[in-house]
Amino acid sequence: MVAAPAPPRTTVPINPPSPDYFIPDRFKGKTIIVTGCARGMGAGAARRAAREGTNVVGVDGIKDLGAKTISDIVASGGKATLDGVFSGDEIDYQKQKPLIFAPIHEATDDYWDKVFRTNSGGVFRSMRAELRQMVTQGRGGTIVNVASIAGMTGLAGKGLAPV
Repeated sequence: MVAAPAPPRTTVPINPPSPDYFIPDRFKGKTIIVTGCARGMGAGAARRAAREGTNVVGVDGIKDLGAKTISDIVASGGKATLDGVFSGDEIDYQKQKPLIFAPIHEATDDYWDKVFRTNSGGVFRSMRAELRQMVTQGRGGTIVNVASIAGMTGLAGKGLAPV
């Protein structure tokens, strides 16, 4: 038996919503914690959530950019605060060198342990604390975890060295 040929793939154009679109007071009275609020998707999520009425608690290790995101939100009439910023410890290159990003064949176990502790352990520990609070309050809630596309596909220069 010969299988029928697959139908041709079609492309459907999708018009993205305007970046200015938002639903006022959609999250009024809610509080959201945004890790990575200093730039990129984190900053965008913090600003959008604040426009829709939520109280934003921004967390980021890049203190100056995180503070700018928070001050921009407050200046535009939103409610936001910055917490959990970089400790301020001095950089000690020789001591921290094993923790620096490197091609996989040059990366240390300390580097990998740090990546795993941050990317997997951090998500787990944050969700555990958030869920404990939600269960205690008894009002439900939502947790949204966002990851990089790097978890789905390889990216040039991100861990592999040319052979």
